[in-house]
Amino acid sequence: MRTLSALLICLSVMLAAASGPVEFGRSEFDRAAAEKKLRPAAPRIQTEVSEDRPETFRIAVGRVSGGDIRGLMYGLLEAADQIRARGRLVATKGSPALPIRAVRLMIKPEDTRKDWYTSREYWPEFFATLARSRINRLTLVFTGQRGAPADLETLAFISHAAADYAVELSLGIRAEDLFAASDPASDDAGPASLSALKSMLAACGSARSVQIWTDEANGRKLVAFYRDWLFRAVREAGRRVTLELRQADLTPELLEAAKDAGSPLRIAADYPNGKDAANTAAYEKLCRLEATGPSAPHAWTDPAYVQRTMSEFRLAGCGGFEIEAPAPPGGQADRLFYLLWGRLGYDPKTPDSVWSKELNPQ
Repeated sequence: MRTLSALLICLSVMLAAASGPVEFGRSEFDRAAAEKKLRPAAPRIQTEVSEDRPETFRIAVGRVSGGDIRGLMYGLLEAADQIRARGRLVATKGSPALPIRAVRLMIKPEDTRKDWYTSREYWPEFFATLARSRINRLTLVFTGQRGAPADLETLAFISHAAADYAVELSLGIRAEDLFAASDPASDDAGPASLSALKSMLAACGSARSVQIWTDEANGRKLVAFYRDWLFRAVREAGRRVTLELRQADLTPELLEAAKDAGSPLRIAADYPNGKDAANTAAYEKLCRLEATGPSAPHAWTDPAYVQRTMSEFRLAGCGGFEIEAPAPPGGQADRLFYLLWGRLGYDPKTPDSVWSKELNPQ
């Protein structure tokens, strides 16, 4: 069974290798040129990765450059928008105001059996929407299931689809859900949890961060469990993986154990009620919004509200944000949500024309 799973994961890797972020950006540019019925020679451009900062881009006549692959993709997407709007390219540049612009999906056990989750069409379309919106991270929070999801093949497919659109993945895991037994002090709980998280990280090569959620009341009790097993799985991932700890869950002991684990650390603070915890000032802060929190979801598609919130994020020193996304599978109506949070998170001066069609559909 393990051999079959490994073969299926390898097949997903081979299929995903046929495309990538730059290819997606070029296809969007070519499609825009075709829509404007431009002569084949007219829209030809050169592309390059420059020495600019990550995610930045520059557009000049006949050339698009990016500080990295994601920046180059953003430059090509911007060039496509210019072709649609003007029929020609205009010199411009872009750089991210907030480095992390993330949406979060809560995945329950029953979700993993639904058609949208296992679909090979849904995820590429979803990640294309995120890329066009300048959303650069998706957090998948698996809740209510013991151990790793049974369908690692689909998780591997999601991971590789995300990479095709330069979207980073984050795995959100409730520590209690990883327990193999009800008593975390049992002999089986630690090794089983270590194996479960390591198998998820192995299948999900696009994951660059792991959120550990826990019951605040049990945080002190479980410090040794995290240190010896869960943090160890992150440390042994074979690549740089950042630990994200919810500020609401922090205890001095848990913070110290995370530091001792030797992995990069980020603090996830609830917005707007999250308060700076002691001894966390040295760490990057991620502002998190939940649908059940004090900020009403109906305001999340109000451009004025999103613009104001982005300003508050920057004033609070946040390295980025993570917001709960509309429930899958979603549809055309959700485009406004992604456009507002992604584009204004990347560039607070993004003009209203970018989402005007979504506000006033014909």
